[in-house]
Amino acid sequence: MLPGLIVVAILLSQFDFSFTSFITLRFLKVIYIVLVVISLLAGLSLFYVLLARIYLEIVELFFRIGENTTILARAAAGEAPASTS
Repeated sequence: MLPGLIVVAILLSQFDFSFTSFITLRFLKVIYIVLVVISLLAGLSLFYVLLARIYLEIVELFFRIGENTTILARAAAGEAPASTS
């Protein structure tokens, strides 16, 4: 996806009042980059970078579990799957 389209998609997702798409997953890469840069500039060890990475992966894991559970629940109810992107 082009950078301009990503910005438009993020802005449009702000008006998703049913919360079917999560913007948090789109920001995890940016958050991780910022944490790595801050930890390197602050002289922290790579252990803290590893902890940050594990924490962000756990956050993403919970979102993915939620998305997959929604897909399974809709399939069990006979509904058409919604777009998860």
